[in-house]
Amino acid sequence: MESLQKFKLEYEKYATIPTISSGKLFLNPKDQQLFSFLTFKQTHFPALTKTTFLNNYHIDLAQKTSIKIPFPIEIDNETLFAFSENGNFYATIKSTDENNTTLISVWDQHRKLFTQSIKDMHKKIYNESFFSCFSFSPDNSKLLYVAEFFDKENQKNPNFGNKSFWDNDCIRNQQDWGEAFSGLSTPMLFVFDIKQKTSQIVSGIPENISPGSGIWKDDNTIIFNGYEKPDVLMGIEYCYNRKSAIYQISLDKESPNLERLTTFFTVRSPRLNSTKTQLAFLAADEFKVHNNPVKLCVLDLQTNKIRVLVDVPKSKNVKDDYVLFEEKKIYFPGLFLHQLIENCWIENDTKIILNTQWKSTGKILSVDVTQENAQNQQFANVSFITDPSDDGVWSLLDSNHNSIIAKYSTPCLPYQVYYGNPIDFISSNMIQKNCVCLENSLDVINIDNDFEWSLHQIHVDDIESEYEMIVLQKKRSTKESEEKKYALVSPHGGPVSIYSTSFIFTNLFLCSLGYQILIVNYRGSLGFHPKILNSLTGKVGTQDINDVQNAVKFSRENQIISEKTQIGVIGGSHGGFITTHLIGQFPDFYKVAAVRNPVINIAIMSTTSDIPDWCTAETDIPKQPFTLNSDDLREMWNASPIRYVDNVKTPILMLIGNVDRRVPKSQGIEFYKSLKLRGKTTEIVIYEKDRHPLSRPETQADMFIRMALWLEKITKELQKNYKRITKELQKNHKIITKELQNNYKIIIKELQKNYKRIIKKNYKRITKGL
Repeated sequence: MESLQKFKLEYEKYATIPTISSGKLFLNPKDQQLFSFLTFKQTHFPALTKTTFLNNYHIDLAQKTSIKIPFPIEIDNETLFAFSENGNFYATIKSTDENNTTLISVWDQHRKLFTQSIKDMHKKIYNESFFSCFSFSPDNSKLLYVAEFFDKENQKNPNFGNKSFWDNDCIRNQQDWGEAFSGLSTPMLFVFDIKQKTSQIVSGIPENISPGSGIWKDDNTIIFNGYEKPDVLMGIEYCYNRKSAIYQISLDKESPNLERLTTFFTVRSPRLNSTKTQLAFLAADEFKVHNNPVKLCVLDLQTNKIRVLVDVPKSKNVKDDYVLFEEKKIYFPGLFLHQLIENCWIENDTKIILNTQWKSTGKILSVDVTQENAQNQQFANVSFITDPSDDGVWSLLDSNHNSIIAKYSTPCLPYQVYYGNPIDFISSNMIQKNCVCLENSLDVINIDNDFEWSLHQIHVDDIESEYEMIVLQKKRSTKESEEKKYALVSPHGGPVSIYSTSFIFTNLFLCSLGYQILIVNYRGSLGFHPKILNSLTGKVGTQDINDVQNAVKFSRENQIISEKTQIGVIGGSHGGFITTHLIGQFPDFYKVAAVRNPVINIAIMSTTSDIPDWCTAETDIPKQPFTLNSDDLREMWNASPIRYVDNVKTPILMLIGNVDRRVPKSQGIEFYKSLKLRGKTTEIVIYEKDRHPLSRPETQADMFIRMALWLEKITKELQKNYKRITKELQKNHKIITKELQNNYKIIIKELQKNYKRIIKKNYKRITKGL
């Protein structure tokens, strides 16, 4: 109980640190004063609920200071909000608990104008990034949003005689967009007329297209991203390889004139410039895995000509893809971002500003729209806004009139938010001198003095095969001489994902308990050159496992951890896949393990996951899901951790989401039962209401506190066993030493006796011979 209470207090300390989810920068149209607001999310104890709130700021450009307006304003977690282009109006939209009911509210600068309830027009509002949008039309008369289609005609079950053919327990159509979109399959664009206070569906979009991310081209024309609906719908959350295009449609019901604007395999994030004549967007050619670097493109809406401003790096030699900075060649891995910010066009529409994953770090870049790339330098139009040598993560929040607000984070620093001109973000000295600090987490909680972190490059051969590791640990005072006894290896999920050098409070929580954390971004992680990223395809279960194991070896060789340090391993999803592989392939190396929704048996998952194509892509089997033969399934099984279950010796805790559709709970249960039947030490906890992320506040708290107790329990047993074995060894050492001493005396005595006998017997013969 003492440990439980201690862990609860420690967890609360870090879990209650707010995180910044978005920001907005705008000019007051009346007095041209500059304002900003930031959206925060925070977990509260002991209720274990999440709160979303806004902080507002007035920025004094002359004094280069900001005034924070007290106090934070709490908003609903599910609410989407929008500002009119002229800054005169503000609107919110959210679904309610009542069936098929939506609330839309509109304010001007002085008061709330109205709240309108929309009933039975559609179902739930989409507020997830793939489909969601909410914006005013240019003339402020309409609002655009996305909601699930409500099929009024088919709501009543058809009856056959006196019996309903679809009873309460029957489901007519089980197809949907998977994890995070359960029950949602038909997103549609809707327009709310502010004067009439009514909503209408945008007609003219075919049934085989799921629209989202809509923006206004003018008061009567909408540009949107449309995802093609195949015969079998698969999960879309985190999957950026779903086929899509950008479309344009008129609100004229008689002649909607739907027009396809792009021909790439997949596109997203359409963004218009200030004159509504050019459209920036992200695109990619077809690729197998669920994420990859993207192209930055611009469509001229007057000529319909598309230019690729920044292409995906394609050089055979990684070093040949670079960006110049102060006449130095900086290796360029490509662009890795989910979406462009709304106001990404700056400097009179001559540049596009964006943030991108850059190996384990995050950079802000600008791309010159007017500059053509030379053949001998493919990325000449790409420039750094932030320092390329900075190992932290910069995230762009918003821009307005050639100014930006951006967030900075490290593993030990939750957030700092700065306002300034893009040219002033290139170095810490320039930021301190010319930028305005809006928020600094050090004013809320100072944890930087308690912890330290470092970033390490690991080369298999040379830069062609590099990957990285982040090390997080408590600082030791000069009085401390005892070496850290335990380290936790933490590979990320995905596998085409990344643990960046940003703040993750759960890592700090575990670190505060005395564990060193080794976060491994193995080959196959986002942010690295496509040659490195795609090297993992077909090699899961071998290359990723060896990379993680070699990272631990690197840590010992470079004295990051000592030879005496005991090693544990934790991971979720594909990180759980790696964890269970490691304890099977290296059964005597890892002393304790904990996993969250791990992939255990790819063969079985290929028919149960909402993304069965993940299974064929990662094992590099060139077939569609549900068309596999026994050889294909055997190949998947051979790449899976279940193959090594007989070898496992490491005690392992399994934390499972009951309604996980990405990695179904049967995966974890299979491993748990397989270990139990073999007499291995294991425990399993299934969270009834949780999906794949296991991110509900109460679940996350229980999960990591339970993990801390598990780690403590196993490490204490290890210490007890170590002391017992050491004591036994010492005892046996004395016995053996005494036995050896006794035997030594006997042997010496025998040798002396034999020596005299031999000399006496042979003395005359030897003397005569001489």
